[in-house]
Amino acid sequence: MTTSIEQVAERLDRGDKRFAAIEKKLACLQERTEGLPDMRKDVAATRELVEALSAVKTVARFIKWSASLVAAVAALWAIVRASAKGWF
Repeated sequence: MTTSIEQVAERLDRGDKRFAAIEKKLACLQERTEGLPDMRKDVAATRELVEALSAVKTVARFIKWSASLVAAVAALWAIVRASAKGWF
């Protein structure tokens, strides 16, 4: 099969149109993704806030646990003290 110059030119024109469409889509994608660096900064700040709140929650759990332990020790001490005075 032989190809003429007109066929080659037509094929090249179709290729140019395809590339123009691809470049247009790429430009659209670039416009949509321009805000991503700012969004990444916001995500990093949010991640730091979540980590800080997680640390606060862990400290609160420890305080709750230690308060229960202190209350139990105080109750035992009160019982021992009461029994030493003969209240039981």
